[in-house]
Amino acid sequence: MRDLLVPAAALVAGDVDLVVVGSVALMVHDELVEARDLDIVPSCHGPNLDRLHAELTWISGQPVGPLAGRDIVTVMTSFGPVDVMIERGSLEFETLRARASTVDVYGVAVPVASSDDAWRLRHRFKATS
Repeated sequence: MRDLLVPAAALVAGDVDLVVVGSVALMVHDELVEARDLDIVPSCHGPNLDRLHAELTWISGQPVGPLAGRDIVTVMTSFGPVDVMIERGSLEFETLRARASTVDVYGVAVPVASSDDAWRLRHRFKATS
């Protein structure tokens, strides 16, 4: 499971403020057994989005389009797909971050949403997508 968190660890190591949500968060809490991608909710403050853009470009090995004003951006990285929940998820970033726990991923403390928050977002976004 730790390998699924490697892209998040790379982003956090690049000083990106984010919270892991979705299936990977539920795997951390032993509530799911597999995930197809990594879902993250970043802080959408300007400098953080700039760092996120630069770090996503670095781990994808190709230019990443603009992030601001988008709902969800999927980036194919060398570690697998990363879904960045910009508009929908960012409305709750502060709450998600306050209730998140951290997981050590090769020496990097990666914030992971609480089980309740991960399920709540999963149900809400699955119903609207």
